[in-house]
Amino acid sequence: METLKCGHPHGCWREGSKTCGWCVAANKADIAQAEAAIANAAVAELNDELFHKTTRCMELTEQLAELEALFDQRYKADQRAVARWHAAHPNSGVGLPDRADMVFWMLENYVDVTYVTSTCDCVYPRDGVAYPDCVKCSGTGTVVTLKKKVAND
Repeated sequence: METLKCGHPHGCWREGSKTCGWCVAANKADIAQAEAAIANAAVAELNDELFHKTTRCMELTEQLAELEALFDQRYKADQRAVARWHAAHPNSGVGLPDRADMVFWMLENYVDVTYVTSTCDCVYPRDGVAYPDCVKCSGTGTVVTLKKKVAND
């Protein structure tokens, strides 16, 4: 039997082929193994990227929750200031006052003030829990009232 350059016996040739059948089969196995290694590396890279993006998404979700809480707190404080403005200016209409006008008005009227705290009407007597969407106390259960200082204070 004739031996080929690859070292396999001549009988492994396919009819009309110039390639050794055993070498083709071995090459296919090597190629499949190499392709599997490349695919595994790509999957590992995608998993790593997914992990980093998931971590970043969680960080952004936490930041969003903090910003939303800050916005809600600021919004409720603004609404209390606007309510005070409208109480002092009954003919000003129902819209939002100019922020600069409102700030200067508050500075003029509330610089020398004392803060008096009281329990809000929304607090349930049985368990002492405040209504979370209360306009007066913003869910804290405590109402802060500003009073101008009098000479005797």
